[in-house]
Parts: sequence; C-alpha cells; structure tokens
Amino acid sequence: MGKMGARLMVHPAAVTNAIGKLEQRGLVRRSMSPEDRRVVLATITDHGRTPVAEATEALNEAAFGLPGLRPELTASLVGMLRKVRALTGDLLPDGE
Repeated sequence: MGKMGARLMVHPAAVTNAIGKLEQRGLVRRSMSPEDRRVVLATITDHGRTPVAEATEALNEAAFGLPGLRPELTASLVGMLRKVRALTGDLLPDGE
C-alpha cells in the first residue's frame, strides 16, 4: 500500500484510511504479502470493479478536470507537482 500512496501522490495514512473505507464497503480486500509479511496488499473485489469502470469513464469524459490541456503539458504539470511534493516532504524524491 506504500507504493500505492507514492503513485497516487498521497500520504500513506490517507491510503490506509481510504483502503479501510473501501474494504468496509466490500470493494477491496486486504491481505499480507506471501513473500514479505510486512507488506500489506490491497486487491479489488469483483464488487469493486463496477465503480472503477464507472469512475474511469467519468474521468475520461471530464478530461481529468483539465480540458484543452495537451497531454504533454499535463505530464509536465504532474512532474512539477511531484517535485514540489517531494520538496515539502510529502513524497520521497524518487516518488517511491
């Protein structure tokens, strides 16, 4: 779940909180990694796949809230925001 936080660019505690709420609703399942018992895995359930598909469609239709912004500019903006978050200590410098 730590990598999930880095990839989503949110604090690890926020991921834990969100996964807990999703698990209560039956949308995800938490389990221990068979390779490393210190690692907690979050797996989407069959029940969780429908809202994911609906949310993905809605985000795509809304152009992720950045209509008219060219893809390369969007990527540049995300990169800059990642650097700002790393400088504030919200993320590790390499994003892991």
